[in-house]
Amino acid sequence: MKKQDFLNFLNSEYQTATSSLDANEPLGKISEELETNEERYSEVKLIDQGGMKLINRVHDRVTDRYLVMATSKNSEDKNAQEHFLREARITANLQHPNIVPIHDIGFNSKKQPYFIMKMIDGVSFQEYLNDDHIIQEKLSIFLKVCDAIDFAHSQGIVHLDLKPANIRVGKHGEVIVCDWGLAKVIYEDCNEEFLKKDSLDSCNLQLTLYGRGTPGYMAPEQFSKDDDLTRQSDIYSLGAILYTILTGKAPISGNDYEEIKRKTLAGNIKTPSIESPNKNIPMSVEAICLKALSTKAEERYTSVEALISDIQAYLNGFAPKAEKAGFMTQLKLLYYRNRRIINFGLCTLLLVVCGVFWFIHKLKNSELETRAAFDQLKQQVTLRENAEAEALKGAIREGWAQLKQANLNASLDNAKLALHYSPTNSDALRQAVLIHLAKFDFEKAAEYAEKFPDGKFLHLRKKVSTLQDAESNKIPYILVVREFQSETFGRLYHNLIKKIMPSLSLEKKQLFAKQLVVNLNKNVTLNDISFPNGVKGIKIKTAKLGLIPPLDGSGIENIDVSNTGLNRIYTLNGMKIKKLNLSGNPIGYMDIQANCKKNIIELNLQRTHFSHIPDGMENLEVLNISFCKIGSYERLVSMKKLQKLIINKRQLPKSVYSRLKCQIIEL
Repeated sequence: MKKQDFLNFLNSEYQTATSSLDANEPLGKISEELETNEERYSEVKLIDQGGMKLINRVHDRVTDRYLVMATSKNSEDKNAQEHFLREARITANLQHPNIVPIHDIGFNSKKQPYFIMKMIDGVSFQEYLNDDHIIQEKLSIFLKVCDAIDFAHSQGIVHLDLKPANIRVGKHGEVIVCDWGLAKVIYEDCNEEFLKKDSLDSCNLQLTLYGRGTPGYMAPEQFSKDDDLTRQSDIYSLGAILYTILTGKAPISGNDYEEIKRKTLAGNIKTPSIESPNKNIPMSVEAICLKALSTKAEERYTSVEALISDIQAYLNGFAPKAEKAGFMTQLKLLYYRNRRIINFGLCTLLLVVCGVFWFIHKLKNSELETRAAFDQLKQQVTLRENAEAEALKGAIREGWAQLKQANLNASLDNAKLALHYSPTNSDALRQAVLIHLAKFDFEKAAEYAEKFPDGKFLHLRKKVSTLQDAESNKIPYILVVREFQSETFGRLYHNLIKKIMPSLSLEKKQLFAKQLVVNLNKNVTLNDISFPNGVKGIKIKTAKLGLIPPLDGSGIENIDVSNTGLNRIYTLNGMKIKKLNLSGNPIGYMDIQANCKKNIIELNLQRTHFSHIPDGMENLEVLNISFCKIGSYERLVSMKKLQKLIINKRQLPKSVYSRLKCQIIEL
């Protein structure tokens, strides 16, 4: 159907549908409710009040839901009215999951200003702290508060009245920072043009000494009449909240305002562990708290982001910068982070030591028994047989060990020695067959395979026969490699592929590469593998890729294994990879050697588990780290050859963004 015919058809159907409607037919119930002239907000019920405003629960007739309405206590005072509306405007423009959303601002029928907020079913953070919660849960909420304040700071806004009572914790995990009535606009850092209006500027200067925060949570500079309040003032208040999390008390208390002011200016704060000696307060978190509560603003954290970084370091088992941890503390934390592995290693070492002593003990007993046997002429024959049996086992054992190390000649010598002691030994014969397969000497492999006892290793016999009968230019090398693809023969498996690949034509290289991938991954088929750029590029489409086989000598330079579930790439060592696409995979580090990393010029890590910028990538030209939770971006600055960086919006800190000279694409 042509486009014009389709449009005519839709118009005809619309005319038919609308012609059946009666223009005078009454509207539905919702339409009737919306057309009335009643007040939009009804069922007003006072639920809380502060020094400057009343908080009421109201019913919104338009949306048919319950919301929270804030109204000014002193609506007749123009300055108070402007200050009230300024809080509403600032809060409305701070759109963040952890900042209370504003739905409406206006005047009611009594000419009183109001603004409408989301109704949060929960408790204040102060009430939450009164219940029994583990510190990790409290710090999780604290981090969300920090995220909200960090966002506000990025918009040029400081809160100036942070305290547990101004934080709401919802029943379903919501964390909301409220009461932005004392917020200050820092114009030189403000990104919102709306916040630079003169009406907001005038309100910044009308805060009185008693209207600059809550004593006990206020920074020392908030007690000054000078207008020098910055982000560090909020960082002090965050430190005070953290102090309350640790001790259940405000960092500073007193009988009156002047006493609290005096203690705050003097920095008279007890350390949390002294204030609450019965509580198991982590020293790392205490160090973070005290740094944020430094009397001098320049000694506090330079940004909320730095505070968040230290909290996350503690939660991840690392020492925060504020703790200035010594070697023993770092060692202790290293143990806690890896205690399962370390304990397992110690247990293993203990077992090995016990085994060695046991072996030495057994060896001594065996020596005594051997001496006794030598003393008895009747036991000479038995002694010789035992010696040969031990020699046979040793030869076979050493033969397998050499084969695992890809030392084919040494392995063959041991196999021949074992066959000298026991010409029909199955293990020695199988060892000899595998060695000659690895040497591509199929005639010799067939000779040894013919000596297998009846019913033994039938599949290996069949494989040798197939290889022996194949034409020289049609040898199915995959049959050889398949015998060595287990982790036991990892090095030999790698060497065989490296030896076979250069001898194949382009078409056979592609088929061989596909077969190698399929053999290692049961959920992958040949059709899931393609070569977009001839043999230089390979793309695998599957959701369950376990490993990529080593493809040395294949000429492959570009590898696309995006969204395959791959989490290890150590098998790529030795390949000269230029482009690598790991996007969408649960991989968190580059477990390949440095010389392999240096060849990569294009790397896609989108939506992976990387928490850091990979090191050793000095030749990288294109990097995609969008939707990755990177801890530090500083390494990007040292990548001199980086030409293009792909990130998601607001992912990159401004301090790094401004120092990068490459093209930056935000998704």
